[in-house]
Amino acid sequence: MIVLLTAIIAALEYKTIKNTPSNVFLPFIWFVFVIEVVRMIPTLNEAFPDSHFIEIIKRILPPSITESGVVVGSVYSIISFYFYLYYFKRVIPKGTYTKRWYVLFALYTVFVLISLFNYNDLLINWLQPHMYAGVFCTLVAIFAYMQNLLRTDLILNFKTAFSFWFTMGVLFFNLITIPIFIFAEQFNFSQPFYIIVLVLSCYVMYGCFMVGLIIQSEPHE
Repeated sequence: MIVLLTAIIAALEYKTIKNTPSNVFLPFIWFVFVIEVVRMIPTLNEAFPDSHFIEIIKRILPPSITESGVVVGSVYSIISFYFYLYYFKRVIPKGTYTKRWYVLFALYTVFVLISLFNYNDLLINWLQPHMYAGVFCTLVAIFAYMQNLLRTDLILNFKTAFSFWFTMGVLFFNLITIPIFIFAEQFNFSQPFYIIVLVLSCYVMYGCFMVGLIIQSEPHE
């Protein structure tokens, strides 16, 4: 529901970001909503295995999607990290850190290919090499954005710029969730624990997105 609410607000407030580099957020958030709907299929399949709707879905989609959300989650994570890199390249003035962006895209692509070569792992485990590389590259991109922000007049109205709230949401989500997922086994975190952390982190991230959309009354970027 939080994703749908964010997508609706993004559509309603699109006029505030229409003429800014952040206009790519609208198609992205609706893409995320579609992904979330697809990821519900395994749960529905388990709860209502004999329903007519599920039978139709099973005929259309492969078992890797109808029986597990890992594959869809992996595809989403790959695309989302590419989006983050693309987004931060857009919100930073052209020509700034150009070589750095090429390096980040290339580095992340290498790890995506490594994950794709181990295709069988994508079917059972979403924590793949591209995840580590994606988080690292995204954090570098965020640092570059913040560094550029401090050097320009944008710092004067950063609190009302959607790009700032988008950055805060993505930064919070990655800093909170990724370490927990990586070290869950070492620290004996239970599955319910990191599910709770994941859900709360999602609410904070999408909450940041909604705040940014609502308070940006002028295209400051």
